[in-house]
Amino acid sequence: MSDVIAGALAKVKARIPDQIGINSRWTETLVTNIIIAADRATRDRCEVHRYEFPVELSDDVISYGILSGFVSIDKVEFSLDGTNYDWLLQSRGLEDLDAISHSWRTDRSTRPDFYSLLSAPGVQSED
Repeated sequence: MSDVIAGALAKVKARIPDQIGINSRWTETLVTNIIIAADRATRDRCEVHRYEFPVELSDDVISYGILSGFVSIDKVEFSLDGTNYDWLLQSRGLEDLDAISHSWRTDRSTRPDFYSLLSAPGVQSED
């Protein structure tokens, strides 16, 4: 348990004495999970979970793995020269890609125009 969560739990226990713990109204596990959920909701609302993850593109590769903690992707930038990320890729769903080109899975180009998030199994960690 992180110091932040332990500190928050201690403050909640101080505000409602004898209500949290073994043989009490609420278990420590329940209250800790509520604190973690509130922390995640606050972080999401304040947009503090932002990461940059560089992916080096290769010829004839259509999908790339990302870090397991990712839940969504807001923006994908592309660099034509390898240093200046000045090309913004457009997010498209698979149906949109089919409407643009039925052969999008096999189309090849010198630069991408679109991206799609195929799955996002990531979850935020407690710490």
